[in-house]
Amino acid sequence: MSSSEKYLFKSKAGSTMMVSNDAADLEDEDDDGDILDSGEVMAPGTKGVLFFANQVLHILQIGKKIGIDAKNHIAIGTDFAGLVATLPEATNAARMGEFAIKLISTLEKISLTTYNITNVPDFVGKIMHKNAEDFIERWFKNEY
Repeated sequence: MSSSEKYLFKSKAGSTMMVSNDAADLEDEDDDGDILDSGEVMAPGTKGVLFFANQVLHILQIGKKIGIDAKNHIAIGTDFAGLVATLPEATNAARMGEFAIKLISTLEKISLTTYNITNVPDFVGKIMHKNAEDFIERWFKNEY
């Protein structure tokens, strides 16, 4: 990013970016590009899960387009690196188990066989910890 471009992405004073579970935020916009729409899988208290699931599906789609099986490369950390705001269902690490259960429930409502995913709980386990563990193990063994 050039020095002039960095100011294009500055937030306005007092603005915040959040994913919330407020009733007004559960409305879904037509043609917003979401892979999953809230009407298909939304349950009360899962707006952040739906947001995250859409990000996961997008990564899987891009991986498939470029010939990479991305399911073994997606991970979420307890520091939420890269997120602008924490997800309302996982505001801290203590709630990650609850988040994983809701993510499994959301992803089980759609077919993931296009991405060679037949066991959603195992896939969510990869996202929640296994992929990160595998990465760290390969890193320390210098197996890249």
